[in-house]
Formats: sequence, C-alpha cells, structure tokens
Amino acid sequence: MTKKANFSGLAFNVTKKQVKTLLSDASKSSNRNLRDKAKDLIQQINAGKQFAIAAGGHSGGFGGNGRGADPNPHVTIEVNRRRYHLQYKFLRKNQIILVNITG
Repeated sequence: MTKKANFSGLAFNVTKKQVKTLLSDASKSSNRNLRDKAKDLIQQINAGKQFAIAAGGHSGGFGGNGRGADPNPHVTIEVNRRRYHLQYKFLRKNQIILVNITG
C-alpha cells in the first residue's frame, strides 16, 4: 500500500481526493475482487463519469434497493448514477484501507 488517508473515529468526512487514494491503494490489493472493482471505479472516474460522495464514513444508514442498512463501516460514493459502499477497516489510528466494494 502506498499513501494512506488519515481519518479519526468511525464517522468522518472524506474528500474526492481521499477516495481516489483509497481506490488507488485497493487497485493494488492481493484480493482480486477488490482490485478489479477498484480499477473499474477508477477507470469510470478518470473517463469523466459523474462522481460524488453520498456519505462519509459511517455504518448503518437507510439501506436501499430492497436491502437493509449496511452494518459494516463504509463510505458511500456514486459513480455514473450508481451507488457503491467502500467498506473499510482501520489499520492503526487514523489510517484505513478498503476491504470490500459493494454496489
């Protein structure tokens, strides 16, 4: 992993630059599923597809599309009008990595 974004506590605000860094790190993961999803999102963002942060770091939420709230800590982003949960875990104080991308 290269650069790590700094975060404090479960609930935090996140910038597009920090999300891109997290996705870039995830695109180098040994987890093939995570790596491929991260690369796909990076490709869409770099191609100029609409990209927004729908919610900063949190767990729970309202659910959607017939699904319940996600109990895992995650950031919600929207790319090309589709929402994704970037599930993360803390490595050490103020540092997180992505462990799964759903959506």
